[in-house]
Amino acid sequence: MLGCLGLYIVKKVRGKTLAPASKLLVITGIAFPLSIFGLLQEIANSQARSGDVNHHLGALFKEAAGKDSGAADKNWMDTVTREMLHDVLVTNQQYAGEKATLDRSAIQNLYSLDSYAGQVHMQKVVAQLRASLAVDEKYASIDPIIQKLDERVRAAKATEAEKQDYLKGVQIGVQQSLQRRTELIHKEEEWAKSAIDLYQFLIAHTPDYSIQENKVIIPDSKIRREFTAQQAASISLHKDLVKMRNDMRQFRDEKLNQAGLSSSDFTPAQLGKIK
Repeated sequence: MLGCLGLYIVKKVRGKTLAPASKLLVITGIAFPLSIFGLLQEIANSQARSGDVNHHLGALFKEAAGKDSGAADKNWMDTVTREMLHDVLVTNQQYAGEKATLDRSAIQNLYSLDSYAGQVHMQKVVAQLRASLAVDEKYASIDPIIQKLDERVRAAKATEAEKQDYLKGVQIGVQQSLQRRTELIHKEEEWAKSAIDLYQFLIAHTPDYSIQENKVIIPDSKIRREFTAQQAASISLHKDLVKMRNDMRQFRDEKLNQAGLSSSDFTPAQLGKIK
């Protein structure tokens, strides 16, 4: 999804205020399930030239996406930041590619009467939801990107104090920026599991219901109440999820705009968008 991007500027190195051109940009990101994410965290405690910092980040981002050839790096931090951004975009492409190979034919009309029409079809619904959830869970962790960043920082030509401050900034930035992403991950999983449970419930009660006159008919009141409650809860979770996704897209676009960027500066796959 871009994955969740957290922007954190380390304002001081060992107690010394950095010049604007040397402010540390830390980006953390990962593709994210069923959506496009390019999340730039609010710049923390930035100084008067924060606009310059934002647009410097935008330039690095375009270079990472292959849009600009780029100028010579001002410092080692430019190099590791650009490489990390490139990792984010590549991971998003991998995520989008895996999602595109999945069969999603049975989950295009969830909660419709057609989706409840037969055990075989409902089993396909469950299988496709599980397959989609498995890909989402595969790309849920940002650990691989952080590990690569850590290796690059430790190999950089910089003092040990500078490296430690950079990595400390990453840790702080991750902690501050991942709350929204974590909430969305949990909502995504909660919704997918609720939908799986709903269709498994009907599979288990196939002999107990029928579809007549555009309605699901369940004579047993206890089973009917359970089905109705599960369906309502799953639909409500899906509505909440859609709103959260839209809010995240809006937040992404605002942060990209602050960096002089827009979603059109990237390919759909680089943003983790599924065809």
